[in-house]
Amino acid sequence: MTPESIVKSQVNASLGNLLLSGDVFYFQRVNSGKIRTDHGTWVQMAEKGHFDFVALFQDKHRNLVKAFIECKRSDKLAKYDPDQIKFMNKYSGKHPNMMFWLVQSGDEVKKLVLANCFNRVNDIIFTP
Repeated sequence: MTPESIVKSQVNASLGNLLLSGDVFYFQRVNSGKIRTDHGTWVQMAEKGHFDFVALFQDKHRNLVKAFIECKRSDKLAKYDPDQIKFMNKYSGKHPNMMFWLVQSGDEVKKLVLANCFNRVNDIIFTP
């Protein structure tokens, strides 16, 4: 496994746990690379510069949030590549609740989601 694929695996596990707990209600790993068809042509799997994951959850006011999550290896300085910057520039500002995160661990993505998501525990009404 490459250092970046280890981070992607950690992020996938963290988002899976957040899905089970109800803090995230959808996430998807996105592969934006190319694949070759049986006919020898190439197909781009997602838009160039697309982030590694997309997650949906509710913010503190129960508004829908779409988080684009880019994973980078933890042993080097994390930075967006030029295609990812173009992707962010194209979509940022289209909706008030779009977030673009650069993470280097599963714990980091968990902290970001929990810092930004609706706290369901506060909404529970306890009756005697």
